[in-house]
Amino acid sequence: PRPAKEKEEVDTSNLPPDPANRIAIFQYSAKVRDDVRRAYLLRGPFQPTGHAFLQTDFSGVQRRFNEEWFKDHKSWLEYSTKENAAFCLCCYLFQNESLGHGGGDVFSTKGWKSWNNVKRLDIHVGGPSSTHNQNMKRCDDLMNQKQSIGAVLHKGTKKSNIDDVAAVALKNAPQNLKLVSSTIQKHIVKACAIETVKAIIEDLGDEYFAILVDESRDEKQAKRVQTALQNGELETGRGLNQELGLKRAGDTRWGSHFSSLLNMIVMFPSVIEVVDDNAQNASKALDRIKAKGVLDAIQTFDFVFMMHLEGSGHCECRVVSSHNQKKATGNEKPRLGRYD
Repeated sequence: PRPAKEKEEVDTSNLPPDPANRIAIFQYSAKVRDDVRRAYLLRGPFQPTGHAFLQTDFSGVQRRFNEEWFKDHKSWLEYSTKENAAFCLCCYLFQNESLGHGGGDVFSTKGWKSWNNVKRLDIHVGGPSSTHNQNMKRCDDLMNQKQSIGAVLHKGTKKSNIDDVAAVALKNAPQNLKLVSSTIQKHIVKACAIETVKAIIEDLGDEYFAILVDESRDEKQAKRVQTALQNGELETGRGLNQELGLKRAGDTRWGSHFSSLLNMIVMFPSVIEVVDDNAQNASKALDRIKAKGVLDAIQTFDFVFMMHLEGSGHCECRVVSSHNQKKATGNEKPRLGRYD
């Protein structure tokens, strides 16, 4: 029977291996919950080999769990010898963290037994933004916390030092940090711009823009790009026109990324249309899944806000840089302005 209240203490070396014998993760106290998760992740999913898997009758056909499925889903698939059912380790560890998907609580609580429908495993995994993949990321983030600054301070700093820091930090801070200096504000904008560029490049990558323009495989997509260029008055020319020109494959300078970001802002409606078309009509299922993930990501408020913030930050930095170059070469004309 499951406990009526949260467990405050737990022996992580003696956790039940069989999924059917475990209590729900939220029934562990928040103080020990992550320790329990780490213990299970270090142990890995429960995958008995050489077991005599029980058969189940499906309309006169005998089916059973296939041990080969462990190889295809070795990072999360589990099997309960007690219940003759399959489970998902990462979805068990982070159940109730988000809405259900691809089987709801079947793989985290009830157990999956439809041996005649192996495609159910792929449905559970879902696309890049599925609940399963979100939970997999939570597992990775949890295991990487030991390398974070916070974890190092928590485990490696003496209590006296922590008390000294706490005396002048957080709620005990002097509360005199107003950030009203224009210099500090520019530094903040620049820092946000740099981090945003890194995030955009990591999430979307150069390949996205190459697919959009340089690797258009069908006439319909090529015409859409051409229309977007005409409506946005963008060119791929030389000289000053390169400021809003298309980034070519292989060009990874920061100025090239800046130009791509400006194009993204100007061509955003057309980008959405093209990506949505790929998500619906791409010939390969994997391409449709990738396009759907990109479409969901670039339509969020956070992405659009940071895209414009990064664009304005880089624009200000380039104005300052241009002014300094003119001043250094003696070509600057006398004028009034904020940078004089």
